[in-house]
Amino acid sequence: MPLEPMLVIEPISEWSQRILRYDSGKIADDERELLDVMTRREFDGRYCRVDVAPPWYWRRDAEASKSVGVTVFETESIPREWVDCINRVGHEVWASTEYNRRSFIESGVETRVSVVPETYEAEFTPDADAVKLPLSTRFNFLSVFNWNPRKDWKKLLLAFCEEFNGNEEVELVLKVSDIWWNRGRNIRTMRGYLREVGGEGMSRRVAIMHDLLHNQDMPGLYRSCDAFVLPSRGEGWGRPYQEALLCETPVIYSRCSAMLETLNESIGYPIEGELTPVHESVKKEPELLDTVSTSG
Repeated sequence: MPLEPMLVIEPISEWSQRILRYDSGKIADDERELLDVMTRREFDGRYCRVDVAPPWYWRRDAEASKSVGVTVFETESIPREWVDCINRVGHEVWASTEYNRRSFIESGVETRVSVVPETYEAEFTPDADAVKLPLSTRFNFLSVFNWNPRKDWKKLLLAFCEEFNGNEEVELVLKVSDIWWNRGRNIRTMRGYLREVGGEGMSRRVAIMHDLLHNQDMPGLYRSCDAFVLPSRGEGWGRPYQEALLCETPVIYSRCSAMLETLNESIGYPIEGELTPVHESVKKEPELLDTVSTSG
């Protein structure tokens, strides 16, 4: 009787290794034990290899009955280096949206590209109780993003300061991840820009949350706020938008990229903008070069 294909999990990328190292105190003991077992396990018989990482980390595996690469990109085309890596390794690609499937194929990917939608963690329960926010105001905006110019946090802070003043009962809560690599410097950068565009009065209306939260804690944060807002320049799926919707929190979103597949004016409030080539945007905002470089 043939063996059922089995799954091999290997934290091959630098990103995975850094998460395990920096997040060691945040992973539950039973989850870490399971992860350790799965990363050391060797199988006799057939198995499926799944690389969840940028394509340059994908590896050929002659013993695998099937090899799959799971990845995402946020613009209308993907880098030439990505295309070359995918075609050379030969993995089937699992993209989270039709937007990504189309961008991979039109960029020259020759292997099969399938749409496999993202999922939610089992611990993410939308009916969770609301949590206490850093400030006590009548209206609370929430934004959830990683430390990346692509999320356009500067435009978010500028718009908030232009729309409101320090005497209004309004708060902007920023749940920022990936900030711990240079936590002190990044927070100082954000606070400095906030004082520049809004002064001390508006600075007191913005709360920055940078501690890691478990999946079961995030729904309470979404439900505690009156609206979710993120003027992202592009998304391959846009998990925070989907999580906010799942928690029945109104969403203010950018009308572009993968967001158009799940968001529209009947369930959200679009931010209009203009698409421009990446190289032109980098000329105007050099800090975007880091985003392009780390993405490929």
